[in-house]
Amino acid sequence: MFRDGKPRYWVAGYDTKFLAVPGLLALVIAGIIWLPKPPPPRPVIAPPAPPPMAATVIQQPPLGSVLPANDNFVIAGVAEPGSSVRLNYFLRGQDLVLGEQTAATNGVWAFSLARLQPGSHTFRAIAFKGGKAMPSGEVTYVCKTVAKPAAPKKPANPNKPARK
Repeated sequence: MFRDGKPRYWVAGYDTKFLAVPGLLALVIAGIIWLPKPPPPRPVIAPPAPPPMAATVIQQPPLGSVLPANDNFVIAGVAEPGSSVRLNYFLRGQDLVLGEQTAATNGVWAFSLARLQPGSHTFRAIAFKGGKAMPSGEVTYVCKTVAKPAAPKKPANPNKPARK
């Protein structure tokens, strides 16, 4: 506490070698606080993702419809406007392409089909655009032979006497 009979004070010129350590520490802390900081990294902005393709849906004939066998009918639906729509038919484990066409500007497409045999028939439409494909769900229709209605019986002529 005393040096040479005098009290030890923290004043300049008196105990300089002991004042050097806190002085350097104060300079380091001041440098950390007041030195300019590097700017924060700029956020990376990804380009906007392209909009997803519209769903491809078979709308006609309605799901679960029973179609007359050996008759013409239309399979129609909607897809991404301007996309190429391919209609596939599943036959004994094979995926057969029945046709391909471009969807209209409102997305509507239609295929005319003729003469399906009685039984179960499964279809799927796939829309292609810009290297992407959007398939519809598989739709199964049942074709049955429909009996033609019998001609109605002619009513008996009320002016003619009944036979005995």
